[in-house]
Amino acid sequence: MSIITNSLITPTIINNTIVKSLISSIRKWFMKLDGTNYMELSEPKTFAGDFEIEISFSRTIKNTAVLMSSDVYGHYIQVRNTDEVFIRFTGGSVLFTPTKPLSDGTIHALNISHINNIAEVFIDGIQQTAFALSGSVWFSFLGQLNDATQKWIGTIYYAKLTDLATPSNSIEWKIDSGPPVYKLETDSYPDNPTTNLGVGWTGSGRDFSSVGVNQYVNAKIYIAQALHLGEYYEVTYRISNMTGGVLYLDKNSSASAFQGSTILHDTDGEYSELILCDDVNSNRGLVFNNASATPLNCDLHVVSVKEYVSTISDGTVYQDSETYGTEPDIMRPDDWSAHPSGVTVSGRTATFDGTQNTWSGVYANNQDMYAGGHALTVRVSVTQGGCQVRMGAFNTLAILQSTVKTFYGVADGPVLVQERGDQPDRFIGSVEIISIHPVPQGLIMWNVAAEDWEEV
Repeated sequence: MSIITNSLITPTIINNTIVKSLISSIRKWFMKLDGTNYMELSEPKTFAGDFEIEISFSRTIKNTAVLMSSDVYGHYIQVRNTDEVFIRFTGGSVLFTPTKPLSDGTIHALNISHINNIAEVFIDGIQQTAFALSGSVWFSFLGQLNDATQKWIGTIYYAKLTDLATPSNSIEWKIDSGPPVYKLETDSYPDNPTTNLGVGWTGSGRDFSSVGVNQYVNAKIYIAQALHLGEYYEVTYRISNMTGGVLYLDKNSSASAFQGSTILHDTDGEYSELILCDDVNSNRGLVFNNASATPLNCDLHVVSVKEYVSTISDGTVYQDSETYGTEPDIMRPDDWSAHPSGVTVSGRTATFDGTQNTWSGVYANNQDMYAGGHALTVRVSVTQGGCQVRMGAFNTLAILQSTVKTFYGVADGPVLVQERGDQPDRFIGSVEIISIHPVPQGLIMWNVAAEDWEEV
């Protein structure tokens, strides 16, 4: 038994089991940075007016390192190997020696308050300096400079960027690690969508029929006005009385509001597809088409169009792949690029037999993914040589031994799986893409693996 006392309260007896239960239910995750990893915003932030910055950190190693920076060169908050702090933006900068040491292993809080072109700087609540600052400021990274140098060695506990002029542009990283949970929003399909039916199509609302529709004749159902750009939707539809042709939800049509891989159906059934909204123009929407030269004869019922919506606020931490809840996996097993000699693909796996040319590779999700944060999980089997997996232009994971890894980055193109041409032997092995999870715009995502987290 434990007794908790205070001079102002009556002693209370608390059972140890209850205390342990309470403590175990309070979980805090801190971000450990070892000089190789860093953090990145899934959408860079720009502040054009008044703003506030809050960031708490600790370290014991004195090196010149950056707490926060931007992909625009010249915007960063730097702690030098002398413990001096250098804050630099295009419209103003300041270098000062704090009133207390910063590399003593304790937690320190740095605050910048920018009001009417004057930035005041505080550390642990004590004002350090003030300087003139005009123009816009940008932020993209925590824990490194924009050229991947000056990486932070220590811990970052909290970060908050507040846009005082536009509060909705603010973002906060919280150390509470409650897993983000995604849910399917209620059906957003309109009662009476605008339609543009091709030859042979009849119907309205949710129910349509095709009689003798030939190849490349579309049934267009315009619902784009109800969609949100860059969000994922689960589209469910039912096919019945199929007697000819091949029906598919056409994501590549110039009239489509979505993108994704093509799935063909020549039998009755209810089908669901996860697709990305990449155009909200009012004359775009769902497009159903016939993939066969044989006339299409079937009935079509649109069951629902549901958006994936986060139940969490901006800034919630992604700790590892288990925290995605029901967030959709957007890997498209049938959407690989043409593969070079020595490389074969099947489903989610690319296999290299060692006869491929140096740096040979193949693209997964060959249609570009929506620009933004993503988490990529791969299972790699290495018999010889090594490989790398790249997401976008700047996020590359080199792998020289068999492993399962999750890494995070901002995608600006498809996923590339290729051999490491700098190894003495050509790569023999396979790369399976277990999942690709989008990180919603505005959230902070981490270019680190699960073992970089420390539970306290």
